[in-house]
Amino acid sequence: QARHVKNAAQLVDWYLSEAVRLVSVAAIPPAIRNAEAVLAWCKKTGRAVMYSGEVLQNGPACVRFGSELVAAMGELERTGWAARLPAGTEVAGKKRKNAWRVITGGS
Repeated sequence: QARHVKNAAQLVDWYLSEAVRLVSVAAIPPAIRNAEAVLAWCKKTGRAVMYSGEVLQNGPACVRFGSELVAAMGELERTGWAARLPAGTEVAGKKRKNAWRVITGGS
């Protein structure tokens, strides 16, 4: 009997821990999760400057729609991880309307 109660308590403890973990992940707003994905992508690909067309075509799947990208970049700008470059800044050989300098925390 005592062994069954102990095993049941361990099982309940595991399920409660999983519930807490899942709730904490779900509580992160999508714009923040997407911003983190953009930063990780920039770091992985060695980008210090990026433009919207590049991200929409080749970036993380979660920001391949304009509204998600706008929200993610807004978070990065607000928190100092990205700075919008002036419209017309040349990036990858062309003048870009929407481009940013990103801070990836090193390589």
